[in-house]
Amino acid sequence: MTAGTDDNESAGFRSAEEWLAAKGIERRAIRVDPGPADGDDTRPPEPDPSAREVGQLATEAPPVVPGDGVDPQAPGADATVSPGDESAPSPPGELGDEVSRALAFVQRSTSSTPASSGRLERKLAARDVPAVAIRLAMADARAQGLVDDVAMADALVEEGRAKGFAPRRLRADLRKRELPDDVIDAAMGRIGDRDPEAVAFDVAASKAREYGGLDAETAFRRLVGFLARRGHNEGLARKVARQVVFDARESDRVTGH
Repeated sequence: MTAGTDDNESAGFRSAEEWLAAKGIERRAIRVDPGPADGDDTRPPEPDPSAREVGQLATEAPPVVPGDGVDPQAPGADATVSPGDESAPSPPGELGDEVSRALAFVQRSTSSTPASSGRLERKLAARDVPAVAIRLAMADARAQGLVDDVAMADALVEEGRAKGFAPRRLRADLRKRELPDDVIDAAMGRIGDRDPEAVAFDVAASKAREYGGLDAETAFRRLVGFLARRGHNEGLARKVARQVVFDARESDRVTGH
């Protein structure tokens, strides 16, 4: 046999099987098992792996199962996030929990009486609710009708006017409720230009009936205080109180009532 010449070709062997037999190498025929025929499960069980094979399998990486959502070619596909890893993403739902907590507080706070957005936001911040969660919760609250600064301001103005409050008192009450300045200005602009003296006189005349059993001086002092608490300035309050108390009583005395 010449060096560099394939033994199989020089000897004229028809197959690798004949070549192995000539070398004295025992060769078992390779058979591809097509599996049992339909209804036939008589093939012999596969032999248990040897200790060497078991050890080799243990050191090999597990195969990637198609369809498991992992691309083996993707960078870092085999990377895992260890517990306590500072680079791991934040737990999902944490912001949602804060928004839910804030919205629940708003629902409780407005269950029996309205509250302004400014007051609710201040109270939520005092409870260490993150600013972004406060904004999202307040947006939800407005969408649900739990918070409506414009409607609240209009209602307070109408209520105050029915009680004879002067514009100064109305504005102070709206600010005390922590309503935004633009909402206050709009609400005050909708009340019209009714004469402050006429407003004070109407409420003073109604209140003076409760002081009918008091002497004139006492009734006068109480009525001045009553008008002042409703935001009317002292000069107007004294003028109106004098008309309602002294002038009315003098008229009653003259007419004999």
